[in-house]
Amino acid sequence: MIFLLLIVPLIGVLLLLLEPSFSQYNVKSKSSQQATNINRPQPAFVHGFESADSKSKERIKRIALIASLINFFISIIVWFQFDPNSANYQFVSDFGSLVGSDSLNFCHFHVGIDGISLYFVLLTTFITPICILSN
Repeated sequence: MIFLLLIVPLIGVLLLLLEPSFSQYNVKSKSSQQATNINRPQPAFVHGFESADSKSKERIKRIALIASLINFFISIIVWFQFDPNSANYQFVSDFGSLVGSDSLNFCHFHVGIDGISLYFVLLTTFITPICILSN
């Protein structure tokens, strides 16, 4: 269940990167690009979003909103399944399948939710759709 909380935003980002108007941005002249970098440095994807037409912007916002709402509903399911009487981590997931030489783990990923972090997960997944809608 916790991997869904991690994978859904990554799927949303992948869908955003596949959006043609989001991945292409206008190349400005060198003088205007330097002026932009001096005043406010921005990554290339910001220029792509600014140069997109209104239909593409709405599609990008819709993809982001759907991904964040799915994540919010998953966090509500986690909240209902959470046992407040346990002091241990719950929804623990362990990933350590990449093994290097001498039987040492090359990559080890261990996540879980405790009673305090549950509310931070809920707060984050609740605020994200609100921020997307307010923009």
